[in-house]
Amino acid sequence: MLTNLLGQAVCKGGKSKGLMMMPKHYIMNHQELNRSGVSTFFTEQAARENELRAFQGAMENNYAQGIMTGFNRLGTVYSGASEASQVQVARNEWGFEGWIVTDMINGADYMNCLFQFIRRQFRKRHPDQLDYRRRIFAATVSADPGNHIFQI
Repeated sequence: MLTNLLGQAVCKGGKSKGLMMMPKHYIMNHQELNRSGVSTFFTEQAARENELRAFQGAMENNYAQGIMTGFNRLGTVYSGASEASQVQVARNEWGFEGWIVTDMINGADYMNCLFQFIRRQFRKRHPDQLDYRRRIFAATVSADPGNHIFQI
């Protein structure tokens, strides 16, 4: 709960000064050394009582304009492509409207599912703009291959 309250205060304060606040790493990023591809297993109750609660306040109140995903896996799913955490929890339950960003794509096979996830979300939300968004996505990836930004 302390992280929740501090996160809200920091994001709200930064936003009031014109900054774009983006907490990281959402969620279950439990180590820094060899963190790419680590599989974190947990129950839904444990996730909601601990890790998710830390981000909930800043995201639910939209004090954060974006979040950065972790490099880990949530169970067997890359966290940057987890529909459960990004769509079901962040978007549908909390009403989060900000960006969901990853700062790394290192060519690992488990990250390739991110592109499929994005494509699926665009089709659901903007079926009439799919071709336009594909062009923007392709331009973003080719212009900046080391730091990809995706809005889901």
